[in-house]
Amino acid sequence: RPSEEKTADGQLWLGREVAWKGNRGVVRYIGKVEFGAGEWVGIEMTNAKGMHDGNVMGVQYFKCAPQRGVFLLPGQVIASGLDDQPMEARGSGHLEIAARKTVDGRLSLGDEVSWKGMRGTVRYIGKVDFAAGEWIGIELAEASGMHNGNVNGVQYFTCPAQTGVFLLPGQVQPIGATEGALMESRERQAEEGDKRKRSGCSIM
Repeated sequence: RPSEEKTADGQLWLGREVAWKGNRGVVRYIGKVEFGAGEWVGIEMTNAKGMHDGNVMGVQYFKCAPQRGVFLLPGQVIASGLDDQPMEARGSGHLEIAARKTVDGRLSLGDEVSWKGMRGTVRYIGKVDFAAGEWIGIELAEASGMHNGNVNGVQYFTCPAQTGVFLLPGQVQPIGATEGALMESRERQAEEGDKRKRSGCSIM
């Protein structure tokens, strides 16, 4: 997929060396992605500290050796300066405990969901170390994911290899939600009909 030359704020560009959690890497991709909203940067890590080879869920954003690629938000990486300057580590907190429901209450742990025609189960809800905002960890029914619930060394949940994926809550559809909404609509229509009969109203 074609990449932008620079990030929107101009702080990062293709080929620039960066640091993330104390590890060095090089910017290989800048732009939009299929798995999240906003602007992301694809990094080729110097050591095998990544998750993929630049291909995420069937989309080739850039190419690198296996387990060297990682996607991050621009604010999560530090542009490296001179070699004698220290490199800080950001976002190294370890996350383990999941929330029971999403902030809007639409999804709960254990819910069956659908994403791009694939079924899965909600295994994690909450903050993550690799991006801002609320995310949900899904265990897909088939091996069409990216990991086993462990992302960049943090174990958010446990599932078989290549069945785990992280998504924004708005990217998935609860299975049965459509049917439930239809039944609720029918019940409301029936109640309104009963009210009309009791009130003696009729439509001419």
